[in-house]
Amino acid sequence: MTDLTPSINVKVFGERNSGTNYVEAILRRQPEIRLLDGSASRYVGPLRSLVKRHLLGVQGDQPLDPDRLAPGREGAGGMLAAWVLRHRHLPQDVLWSAYYRLTDAQNFGWKHRRVVGQTLQQHRLFRSTRFVCLVRNPYAWLVSMRRRPYGMRLIPGSDWQTFLSHSWQPCSYDTSPTQRYDSVIDLWNRKVHGCVSFCGSYDNAILLRYEDFLENHEAATKRLAEFLGTGKHEGIDRSDASNSWAPINHSTKAGDAKTFAQYQSEYRDSHWMRDIPDETLASIQAALDQQLCRLLGYARENESVDRCQRTIRETLPRK
Repeated sequence: MTDLTPSINVKVFGERNSGTNYVEAILRRQPEIRLLDGSASRYVGPLRSLVKRHLLGVQGDQPLDPDRLAPGREGAGGMLAAWVLRHRHLPQDVLWSAYYRLTDAQNFGWKHRRVVGQTLQQHRLFRSTRFVCLVRNPYAWLVSMRRRPYGMRLIPGSDWQTFLSHSWQPCSYDTSPTQRYDSVIDLWNRKVHGCVSFCGSYDNAILLRYEDFLENHEAATKRLAEFLGTGKHEGIDRSDASNSWAPINHSTKAGDAKTFAQYQSEYRDSHWMRDIPDETLASIQAALDQQLCRLLGYARENESVDRCQRTIRETLPRK
């Protein structure tokens, strides 16, 4: 009889919009793996309700109306009520920070944090955990971040100049050594460098590129399975429910209706490059760490030529 008790601790790290949800969904299918949680999303709602109900006396979906709160409350409840009276809301960052502070000993904190090996190796679970670090093509990543600027005080779809020049203040649970990123590209350079350095220094960490899952899902998941030591990997030719390593057809990102085939098509045709104007592309290339890009296979020194050739192919009649 097969023992289905999870026996392998796995932690996924990677910047936002870099495929962490997808890889985590694949890993959750594996009965041998104990995936260490890296997001507070599923807990923020219940925690917010708990605080509202038990400490502030607000029931159900009632708004946090300062006039309804009793200013005479004593202890922690009174302190929190007074805080809400001043700020008129419960910011998500406060609850997320509290969650990661309370659970760090069990899960290494936020999955989008900046990876620092010297910090992680002091964790009590470091040697018994295998780490998966994900990176993504910086041009595709920038297009996604501009569309969904998580953590940035920007309106989704801001113009490219505003988006690229906006500085980035790390959230309290990022555990980043820096107090500010000069730009979103500075953030990519530093965080990806952290992942590369970490995976190059420790044998219980592996670096994976998100687009490799789209280009050759079987090869990417086989490499992942071998690193984790799960001992088996079915080919993706089988699409039945028992194939735990098969592609996940639906999007794992909330609010996104794209299928796996659509993601594959976009990457194969570099569809996302059409969203970046030529003049913007030059400034992006100048700001990116080109040594890092070459190491990861992301260098695009000939992008202008490639774009021109692609435009010609698209305008010529098909034979």
